[in-house]
Amino acid sequence: MKEVILSNTEASNPFFSIILVFRNEAKHLNACLSSFDGQSLSRDKWEIILVDSDSDDGSRAIAEEYVSKHQNSILLDNPEKTAAAGWNLGIKSSTGRYYYPASGHSINDRDYLLEAKRFFDANSDVHALGGRVYNVGSDEVSKAIAAACNTSFALGGVHYRKATEPTRVNVVGLGIYSRELYDALGEYNKNIKRSSDWEFNYRAWSRGYKMFINPAMKAWLFSRRDYKSIFMQQFRTGFWKVVVFAMHRGSLLARHIIPALFVLWLLLFPLFALIGYKVLVAWFIPVSFYAVAAALNCVKATKENIKWYYALIAYPIIHIGYGAGFLLGLFKWRNMFFERDKVVSR
Repeated sequence: MKEVILSNTEASNPFFSIILVFRNEAKHLNACLSSFDGQSLSRDKWEIILVDSDSDDGSRAIAEEYVSKHQNSILLDNPEKTAAAGWNLGIKSSTGRYYYPASGHSINDRDYLLEAKRFFDANSDVHALGGRVYNVGSDEVSKAIAAACNTSFALGGVHYRKATEPTRVNVVGLGIYSRELYDALGEYNKNIKRSSDWEFNYRAWSRGYKMFINPAMKAWLFSRRDYKSIFMQQFRTGFWKVVVFAMHRGSLLARHIIPALFVLWLLLFPLFALIGYKVLVAWFIPVSFYAVAAALNCVKATKENIKWYYALIAYPIIHIGYGAGFLLGLFKWRNMFFERDKVVSR
């Protein structure tokens, strides 16, 4: 296990503890850290805990250099490599009243922490708070993927993608949480390799804790750079969402299951074709509606510097990837539905 690198913390009781778990984020880590350095909230109000999950692309060297220059930062090693394990490790080493499990491939608006503090100060009964999340890209394909992801059609219309005023929600994106909430709910489930944050959000929401989106807080996520990467990201998300569903039956929402139904409908094409032409026409009706919806959203999403056809391709890749992962997850984790308390170990 690598040695923990520690700097003297400027603030003995910071308001926020930023928990930045990363693995192989060398392309974006400097930009992410710079966005925290540029925060309008005074540095003595926050600390940053970097958690390296066995990076081998130079990310750790970036983190080590950052810690050597910033007094309110520490660097930890996460041998279990999963995000959930890293969050738990970082939170246990934190001293803030609120903690922020940040993303290494994101950039935060300079007022992100300041607006969060204002909201928490005015609403002491709120235990989780997120902002508006936007996707960005760096080349033609990733910009088009980002444009698609920024529409409700792509990712189900979650509030952290569309809220225009403070809204109570059941899940926050790039959210900040009270330490009181973490102590009450317990750790993030480190056996869930993806969607452990959604599982934690569900536990909070189902127990009545107040969670809000504050659109005055803005953050940007770097999109996957190619179609294969976005497909695999969505596939894994759908796959592990089934585990959360098996553990918490009330966690399943319409936006989680619609992509799986879409994939099932596409798989029925050979059967409809064998039955006959008239039946095959019926198969094409919902597919045609999907194509029209994708095209309309594509027009809405793209701008002059984004090729519309790249964005159009992104929609079915996102939906088929998620739906296929969800279906495989139903098969893989089917026994969990009969053993509600079974611990995920694989």
